[in-house]
Amino acid sequence: MEALAASDIDTTIFFYNPNIHPIEEYEIRKEENIRFAKK
Repeated sequence: MEALAASDIDTTIFFYNPNIHPIEEYEIRKEENIRFAKK
């Protein structure tokens, strides 16, 4: 990701998986993706 950003390349992160259970685990994974995207 750092190399892409340094190269001025736009990226998109797509998070989707309706099969993650329980909902708490889904929220943990979603928040981690958000945290990663902010780097």
